[in-house]
Amino acid sequence: MIKKIFLLIVILFSSYSFGQKIKNGTSSNEAKVLLKKAVCTDSRGITTTFYNYIGNKIVSITNDRKDKNMFFTYTGDLITKIETKFPDSEKTNFNTILEYDNKNRLKSAKRLFLHRNEGELSEYTYKLDGSIIETEYTGDLKIQKIKSEDTNIYYLKNKEIVKNEVGQFRSNVNSYSFDDKNSPHKNILGFDKIKIILPTFEGVEHNCLNYESSYGGEIITLKSKITYNSDNYPSIREITKKVSYRGASDSKIPEKFFNSIEFFY
Repeated sequence: MIKKIFLLIVILFSSYSFGQKIKNGTSSNEAKVLLKKAVCTDSRGITTTFYNYIGNKIVSITNDRKDKNMFFTYTGDLITKIETKFPDSEKTNFNTILEYDNKNRLKSAKRLFLHRNEGELSEYTYKLDGSIIETEYTGDLKIQKIKSEDTNIYYLKNKEIVKNEVGQFRSNVNSYSFDDKNSPHKNILGFDKIKIILPTFEGVEHNCLNYESSYGGEIITLKSKITYNSDNYPSIREITKKVSYRGASDSKIPEKFFNSIEFFY
């Protein structure tokens, strides 16, 4: 599926120049706070992620591990293409093509695996109650017509995804709670339109404080402790993780360190 539920890694950024694909940002937002760098400490060590912009349009995302690079193309103020490249394994490279409806809502996200001649398509339907239904298809690079039996439903509140139900029988349920402060990604032009394909734990307008995923009898919980700067943007975020099982007492299950991220604007 286009959005991987356990993609809880900070998005990877870079200072690579994107030539003429992005001409300029929206001038009214250029003075707003933009995240320039994030330093993550986890079980792999320390990873530094860089954000590069033209105005408030994101240009590229890489990290100093050089294991994943992302490059963005805009049409007007909307992100219409994301190129994801893995320098050490070109066969896993893919492009994501984004299309919008006449209300500038994300209509579809098509992921094309260039070296495998495979394609995945997610189409989004917006319901009157504010929920979003994702229907998935697979195929080759040109046509994706094989419909998946799974249907994913997303529920929003205050511009953030607070719950999603995954699978044909809604067997995987993920819930999120947010603060009322500013997300590091708040002022990146177009990110609010594609929140459904971004790591939800990052948030777009606000910051995720708690995440819980239940599948079968297993429950995974992530909790954030955030220190904010004077502008109410995160300066440090520490995350702990706990795995428990339905029907069993979790009072003796310890929370373990997951990662710590320091943000620079």
